[in-house]
Amino acid sequence: MENSYKVFIIPSIHWDRAWDSPFQQNRIKLVKCIDNLIQILNNDNRYTSFSFGGQSVSIEDYLEIRPEMEKELKRLIQNGKIDVGPWYSLADILLVSPESIIRNLMFGFMVSELAGRVIKIGYIPDSSGLFSQLPQIMRGFGIESVVFTRGLDDEGEILGDEFIWISPDGKNSVLAVHQRIGDFDIDDLDAENFCANVQKFKENTKNQSKIILLNADKNLNEPKPDLIEKIEYLNEKLENVDVMQCGFGDYVERIKSQRTNFGEYRGELKESCPLMTGVISSRVYLKQMNEMAQTLLEKWAEPFSSLNWLVSDSTYPKVFLHYAWKELLKNHSHNNIRGCCIDEVHREDMVRYEWVNQIGEDITYTSLKQIAENIDLDINIGYPIVVFNPLCWRRSDPVVTEIPISNIPENP
Repeated sequence: MENSYKVFIIPSIHWDRAWDSPFQQNRIKLVKCIDNLIQILNNDNRYTSFSFGGQSVSIEDYLEIRPEMEKELKRLIQNGKIDVGPWYSLADILLVSPESIIRNLMFGFMVSELAGRVIKIGYIPDSSGLFSQLPQIMRGFGIESVVFTRGLDDEGEILGDEFIWISPDGKNSVLAVHQRIGDFDIDDLDAENFCANVQKFKENTKNQSKIILLNADKNLNEPKPDLIEKIEYLNEKLENVDVMQCGFGDYVERIKSQRTNFGEYRGELKESCPLMTGVISSRVYLKQMNEMAQTLLEKWAEPFSSLNWLVSDSTYPKVFLHYAWKELLKNHSHNNIRGCCIDEVHREDMVRYEWVNQIGEDITYTSLKQIAENIDLDINIGYPIVVFNPLCWRRSDPVVTEIPISNIPENP
């Protein structure tokens, strides 16, 4: 039907590692969900794809409990049945450092590629907004399209829900697709309710491609074994609507095939949403610990361990730094970094911050000590003091230090 609307249903799981329940309780549900998913995909070839909601940390969380399922899970990912990545965790990207966004994608790619395949669609379902240089970062990872939910404000009246988002340097751009958040429930796919949902999306969406995304993206949403039968039933009952199951890659490619003239936008995407911006000041101690941990890894542990590796024979502490980054990125999950979880969850966050600090401080101390020991100094002239500058410009600040009297030479 040439003039019909195409309704794409993307079965997926929105994996909140912790929110209204602590992590270990949520993981029990995750393991059951993925166990069920593997069985469905193996039993029904018509079930073409399932999305892990844009992140890959769920693979590690699952395989830590079910290591015997690694081969089977990787087979389904490699065959395109399961989409993972490109993120490691779904952060609120306005509340974390720019470097951590790059690391989030870097580890997301690493975990996804080790599992078999990474989906190169920048799916961002739960950030309170998007900063203006995100297209530049995405293109650096070979990602050409972004699907997002929050951030589009009055500019959407002119742009619509599908537009080209250009970075400040003017050299990088991505296709940005605004996903409208609705009341679609994959458990309630009878013809009458479905028609009402489609009509609501027709009225609210501002796209020209006649493509509607109904993404079954709910927290710990179970895969439905009867999804294909429901889609076939809807296609029999409905007129001027084609319903199909797909993944995010197919969805974006269909938009590109139906449109060539997109509007253009430069700048951040930050809608007027007082409730969301209020999370900036919720549980301030979490934001302070996060800033300290980010600074420790970005400005001290990594650069000085790299310098130490260059000037000495020491081994670069790659494994420990990767572990520290992953623990920090788990705390960047949108609910965790916002501080909107139950108290038990944030007590667990503080433990991970302490782990990051323990690793970062030990690596930093060892690196600084070994660098200083490799400096050729005449210890017979005065008492040498080595000062380290973690910033990328020269400084002439006053330095205050304490020197044990026993270490001061008699004739300094």
